[in-house]
Amino acid sequence: AGANKIINPPSSVTALNTTNPVVEIYQNDWAFAALMLDKTVVTWGYKDYGADSSGVTLTNVKKIYTNGAALAALRTDGTVAAWGNIYYGGNNNDVTTLTGVDKIYSTDFAFAALKIDKTVFVWGDTNNGGNNNDVTTLTNVEKIYSTNSAFAALTSTGGVTGGVFAWGDQIN
Repeated sequence: AGANKIINPPSSVTALNTTNPVVEIYQNDWAFAALMLDKTVVTWGYKDYGADSSGVTLTNVKKIYTNGAALAALRTDGTVAAWGNIYYGGNNNDVTTLTGVDKIYSTDFAFAALKIDKTVFVWGDTNNGGNNNDVTTLTNVEKIYSTNSAFAALTSTGGVTGGVFAWGDQIN
């Protein structure tokens, strides 16, 4: 494992106390994240794939989303923190200015944030759904669906739902 050793092994997680209990546990292929009652996050597993969350602020977290090797936290104020493998969307610099997020979706390699204004912001592997240039004109998004390497957005026009816009891996 070398430099990518397991950090915060599960034995340290069992020491979590009842004054700040775990509300939910999330996982990707390599790491775990526990959302605590006080809306903070505790991570463990393989360092470069999400266990090392020391570079991001994980407070006021509402929900955590995962893909194959990265994690994204949606905060109560609609901002996002990302960590894990940078090629999978774990580069927090990609989301530092992202605001107004309602929900996050993922492929195995990228994330898509559905914003309150029904627009979309994506990050991660550009060949598998993470190319933000693919969605710059996308509006009126109601919901996003995903495969392991592509996204599809259900859109509406004039109050009628039924449009579809897809991006990411052309095969999926």
